[in-house]
Formats: sequence, structure tokens, C-alpha cells
Amino acid sequence: EMCSIQKMVDEIRIIFGQGMEDKHVQFKTRILQNNVFADPGHFRQILMNLIENSMQSVNDGGWIKIESASVENEVELIIEDNGHGIGEAIREKIFDPFFTTKEKGSGLGLAIVKKLVDENNGDITLVSEQNKGTRFVLRLPGGHYDKSPTERKG
Repeated sequence: EMCSIQKMVDEIRIIFGQGMEDKHVQFKTRILQNNVFADPGHFRQILMNLIENSMQSVNDGGWIKIESASVENEVELIIEDNGHGIGEAIREKIFDPFFTTKEKGSGLGLAIVKKLVDENNGDITLVSEQNKGTRFVLRLPGGHYDKSPTERKG
């Protein structure tokens, strides 16, 4: 099913808005490709889990950025933050069920993300540097290129 990335991002902005305001987190978006083929419930859950991880990682005054672009027949969606990053020693384990570094974490958030991305014929990779932030690059089947990008800051 065709999903609007902008619509999902707007929903997430509402859900996490108060938490972002409380932490003075800047939420930036640059949506160059708005349409993605995915199950809407799955897509929402993927974004929610990734943004929740970013929210837990960034310090007061940090930022979270979502960008999308068309790459061949796919949409590349980048979710990036300037939080504490993910150490090299644990990078290979982050998608494993029940693996967590958080005191109150279940270790299921990123495992669910990976499973849902796979179910929607997508791919997810991690680029992270400790103390410099984290970038998840998500690729999903895409729609048509949207020539009028929408940029927002909040």
C-alpha cells in the first residue's frame, strides 16, 4: 500500500512533540520523496521505534533528522540523531531480539524494526560513531518522485 512519509512524520511529531519540547530537541525533516510502498501500520511502527531510540539517545538541545529521497525504484529514508551513538562492539547485535543496553529496555524495538522492514521488502543499515550520533538508512519500495520537496523545522 502507498504511504505518505510526510503524513507519518507529522503524526510522529505530534506523538513525540511534548517530549521533544521538554528536552529542547530540534526535529528536522527534508522529504524529497513522499511516497513509499509499505504496510501503513508497519511503517508507523518502524518510524516510532527509530524515533523513540533517537529520543532516548539525544541530550537536551540535540537534534533528530528525517530525510527521504528517491534512489532508483526505492525510497531511501534516513533517520539520524546527534545522540551518544552505538559502540562498535555492539553494532552487530542491535537487531537481535532481547538485546539491550538500556536499564528498562526490552531489547525488542530494533528487532521489530528489522522484522517489519524485511516483511515490507526493505533493507536497513546502521551507520554510527560513538559520541557522534546514529544514522539508520532505510530502503523501501518507492512511489513516484515528488518534485516539490517539503522542508520543515520544529
